[in-house]
Amino acid sequence: MDCRLVLYSPGEDRYYRLPTTMDPGEEAAAATGDPDAGFYAFALADQLPAGELELCFAYRSNGHNALIRTGQIVGGAL
Repeated sequence: MDCRLVLYSPGEDRYYRLPTTMDPGEEAAAATGDPDAGFYAFALADQLPAGELELCFAYRSNGHNALIRTGQIVGGAL
């Protein structure tokens, strides 16, 4: 499974993929029941557009792609 965090810019109708690193941790393991669960992502604020961006989760598994829109909005200047 390939997991990514992406930011969606509705003004541009464009998605920005964030580099994501697996980071198993106790909190993620407790929430999911999977000891290998957990990851983080980071972005350079000056490389993102100004304005509100929606945090989304994208993954690919067995040749299928999925995008989950969270509805969580973050500012363009993280």
